Amino acid sequence: MASTVLPGAEGANCLTLAQRAWQYAQKRRHDRRTLFLGAELHAALELRQAGSRLVSPRDILELAEALEGRQDQGSRKDDLLAAAAPSGPPAAVVLS
Repeated sequence: MASTVLPGAEGANCLTLAQRAWQYAQKRRHDRRTLFLGAELHAALELRQAGSRLVSPRDILELAEALEGRQDQGSRKDDLLAAAAPSGPPAAVVLS
């Protein structure tokens, strides 16, 4: 997120605009297509990393679980998760 890279007032302004965009999006919900859930999760993670209090760990967990629930439930899923992620539930790994 630009707010973590830009100095001083420019960075603070970026964070303010990102928070306003988040609040706007929360009031005007999308149709929960996977594309939009992914974008919302990305925005939530960036806001949280930038220090915003608008996004809680629970918000991030719920988004990650919603995306996880859309994954192919075939046997390959467990193999990929075991190889690519630290131990623990996939949604919880995002928060660590």
